[in-house]
Amino acid sequence: MGSVTTGIVSAVSRDVEIDGKKMNLIQTDTAINPGNSGGPLINARGEVIGINTAKLSGNGIEGIGFSIPINDVSSKLENLVKQKITLGITVQNVTKEMAEKYNVPVGVYITNVANFSIAQKGGLQPGDVIIKFDGKKVETVEELNKIKDSHKDGDTIPIEFVRNGQNMTANLKIE
Repeated sequence: MGSVTTGIVSAVSRDVEIDGKKMNLIQTDTAINPGNSGGPLINARGEVIGINTAKLSGNGIEGIGFSIPINDVSSKLENLVKQKITLGITVQNVTKEMAEKYNVPVGVYITNVANFSIAQKGGLQPGDVIIKFDGKKVETVEELNKIKDSHKDGDTIPIEFVRNGQNMTANLKIE
């Protein structure tokens, strides 16, 4: 069962140090306990104004709670809510220097492929070097992620990669 507590916001911009990190928080006398830390701090209009985070306790101190202002976390929450496509690969950049040293193309080197992942279903293997994704040249993990993040469930993305010196292609079905 959930619980609801009431309280008063006593400061909206309080500098507090938690675990060595300075934070700007909302101070409230609302009870914050392990069970409701991470829950919303709601104003009288029913709007979420913060995320309950910490409780100050000690000799002579009781009932001082702190919440992260919602404006500080709203963009992070939006990213959590958005479904990001996961290919199921662990990768690293192949720089020009690495490409010359190991006789592989510049691109994105696959170090691991997760079982039952989109990448495994598409036939990708550890050791493959991705050189094109959705028809676009890829030289860095950042470039790969940018293209990947522009897609959605249901899309089929062509991928070009090199395996043992051979250029290969596959289609990754986003599910």
